[in-house]
Amino acid sequence: TAQKLKERQRQGAINEHRKAMQVMHTHPFSMENPNFKQHLVIARTEHAYVMLATRGALVKSHCFVVPIKQVSSTRLCQEEVFEDIQNFKSSLRRMFGANGQGIVFIETAAQGSRQWGKIEAIPVPLECEMDAPLYFKQALADVEGRVIDLSDKTIRKAIPETFPYFSCEWARGGL
Repeated sequence: TAQKLKERQRQGAINEHRKAMQVMHTHPFSMENPNFKQHLVIARTEHAYVMLATRGALVKSHCFVVPIKQVSSTRLCQEEVFEDIQNFKSSLRRMFGANGQGIVFIETAAQGSRQWGKIEAIPVPLECEMDAPLYFKQALADVEGRVIDLSDKTIRKAIPETFPYFSCEWARGGL
């Protein structure tokens, strides 16, 4: 009946809200998590922040660019969040460039209610950054799937909203 359908929809909405609140209070990238490592945040805007990597850092200055509100990929962020992320990426390029280093940005986007979109920013020697296209194209050629060159377009224009993806970007382009 219509009343049962309405009640089922209400229960569904309540369950979704509970799941979202649980993620917000337990996920390591959520600033609402009581165990959030605030001391690792090195820059913050209204919509995103940059945080030093805690576990699994590849190099000393390995960091994450993270949207403040949970979203499963940066592809799905609202325009102002995406802008803040792009500004952080530009700032990191300038900062590491001033120190004679390059930088590689990596994002793995998957679907799921606990997924929190983030971009890993990994400083590398300039020679490695110049060779990055060769390494990534070779590695991705060995994997089944489609490789999209992002040197002349943004990820938002190249990849449909709900698709999972792996993205890598460097100063002179990206995949």
